[in-house]
Parts: sequence; structure tokens; C-alpha cells
Amino acid sequence: MSDRVSSCSPRWVHYWAVLTVVAALPLVILGTQVTTHGWGLVDARGLRSPWYFLQEFMDKDLGWQVEHGHRQVGWIVGLCVIVLTALLWRCEPRRSVRWLGVAALVAVCLQGLLGIFRIELHAVLGPYLAMIHGCFAQVVLALLVCVAFVTSRSWTVHQATGSRNLRAWSIFLVCLVFVQLVVGGLVRHLDYGLAGRAHVLLAFAVVAAALCLAKLAFEHEVASRAVKVLLALIAVQVFLGVESWLSKFANSASPWLMLEPLAVHAEWFRSLHYVTGTFILATAVVIALRAQQAVAHVVVPGTDRRATCATRTLEEAV
Repeated sequence: MSDRVSSCSPRWVHYWAVLTVVAALPLVILGTQVTTHGWGLVDARGLRSPWYFLQEFMDKDLGWQVEHGHRQVGWIVGLCVIVLTALLWRCEPRRSVRWLGVAALVAVCLQGLLGIFRIELHAVLGPYLAMIHGCFAQVVLALLVCVAFVTSRSWTVHQATGSRNLRAWSIFLVCLVFVQLVVGGLVRHLDYGLAGRAHVLLAFAVVAAALCLAKLAFEHEVASRAVKVLLALIAVQVFLGVESWLSKFANSASPWLMLEPLAVHAEWFRSLHYVTGTFILATAVVIALRAQQAVAHVVVPGTDRRATCATRTLEEAV
């Protein structure tokens, strides 16, 4: 046990990684409001100094405040990731985890550039960069969650065993959820009719894949709590998806009068639908990491050796 702990991150590095994830959550939430209400172009300049927000805050309307609040939180997250990467290179003994921190830093920098170009190049590229910016945010948050997870003590000392089927299904679910998020971005930003149909059909596929993954996870007792969280999030997401669909496509002339949307602000459902999708992807990534780790702990036939730390597992996954 002491050998495994000594080869992993100090606890305060893990705490900073968790703090970085927490700091990124308001960034995602504010970003959904910017897109839902169409506030992305309230300022024609894509890059301003961090203190510009404080200087102009009281003189602007709500749309400007939310959009620039989104930028301000982006600066904070960028600083948190810079510090996190430096801490990993200073204190983290596992090379793969250090490079994972670098990947998170690069992803955050790219996301910031996409946010700038989304405004500066809107006249040329239209809403396409906005869609890419929104979809790439999922990748950024997933990377930050990965860093927080692999620097935790539970990642290092976990001893469960799993199967290759569990690992394959977990990876498949991550890919399927991300494709679903991209298709949802096409609906959200570009109003593609075909994408709307595909989004509904893929929802059935995500539910089916999640149930198959849950069956395997419960059989092998791997990531059981994370799988329960995933199933709960998917149940909430289905409800939010139905309400978002009705608020976007239903109308008073519809013969399905019983399917009218709830008498609540439709923007709330669409924003929560996006945020919940982000949580589902992050949870699926955690399950995939745990499944990969569990496979690495299976005894190789003909030997008595077991993986004593998750370092090898992470190196394989990366």
C-alpha cells in the first residue's frame, strides 16, 4: 500500500485539480446561457483584458454581463489550469499524468482561441465556430475530470477486476455520448432538421448502451456508484430532452395537444439539457477509466503478477 501511495500525486495537487473542475462548471453554465439567449455577439471584440469586465459591468445590460462573465470565468479557469500543470510537473511522479495535464492546458488554450474566433470570424463562418466551441467544451471538461480522477487516492489503490467487454462498452458509450452531443450542437446552433431526427434516435442508442454497460459493471462490481449516477443523469436528460424538443418544435396548431411543453421558461430546459449532457460525458469518461484500470488488475494466465498501481493503466489509456 505504501509503495502505491508514494508513487501518486500529493493530496493537495488532487484538491487543486478538483478546484479546477469546480471552477470550470460556471464556465459551462454561463456558456449555455450565452448560446440559448443569443448573447454571443453583444460585444464585437473577441478579446478584452480581464479587468474590462469590472470597469463596464454596472453600465451594461444582462446579456453583456453574462457574456463577459463567461469570458471572465474563462480567464480564471485558464489560470487554474496553468497552476495545475505546473504542480503536476513539479510533484507528480507519473509521466503519463504530467502529460495529461499538458493536454488539459492545451485544450483550454484552444477553447479560448475558439471563443475569440467565434466572435471575430462570425461574419465569415457564421455559427459553425460557435457550435465547435460548444462541443469542444465537453472535451475540455472531460480532460479536467480525468486529471482530478487519476490524481485521487481511490484511483491508485483500487483493486477490482473487470472484463474486456466492460472496457469496450465503456469506451463505446463515451464515443456514442460525444457523437450525440455533437448532433445536439447541430440542432442547437444550426437548426438542421435531419440532425433533430438523428438526435432523437441516438438518444435510444445511448440509453441502450448505458443499460448494457450498467449490467456488466454491476456483475463485476466496477464503478457501481458512478454507473448509478450515470443512469440517474440519463433519466433526467431524457425528461429535459423531451421538454426541450417540445419547446422548440411543438406549436399551438399541433394535433397532439396533450404534448404541449410545460408552462416554464423553455430556455431553462434547453440550458439544463446541455449541462446535463456535459455531466453524462464526464461520468462516462470516469467509468471508462475505472473499467480500463480494472482490466489491468486481472491476473495474466501463467503468472502471479498484478498491476500494483494505475500508472501502467493510464499510460495504456493515453
